[in-house]
Amino acid sequence: MTPKSARDVYNVIGPVDGGSSPDRCAQLFDFITTRRPARCLELGFAHRVSTCYIAAALEANGHGSLTSVDNATAATRDPSAEHLLSKTGLRHRVELIDEQTSYTWYRTAARAAHLRGVSAPPHGARRRS
Repeated sequence: MTPKSARDVYNVIGPVDGGSSPDRCAQLFDFITTRRPARCLELGFAHRVSTCYIAAALEANGHGSLTSVDNATAATRDPSAEHLLSKTGLRHRVELIDEQTSYTWYRTAARAAHLRGVSAPPHGARRRS
């Protein structure tokens, strides 16, 4: 899939109960195609609908990767992230991380960001605007 718009993604995956709304996903797609980041980090995703839109925007840009983190129950959701990403053909843009417990989300995200070369504050610290 080589998406040109968020509508292209919607036409492939369709509506997903419990997933992000098409309007919100279109905002994500537009934001990423405008800002053109090399790396994205997503925390919490339910069915990973937004994951597909982020990956599609990165594909439209011709570069970039997404690290998507949620708790292990995400793997049992229907539809699964693997199913949606295989429908779009965008699995190569996404690293899926399923943690056994969710209380360490921030630390996991900071660790993932650090491994990817993205600056992240230490646990308990806050960024200043």
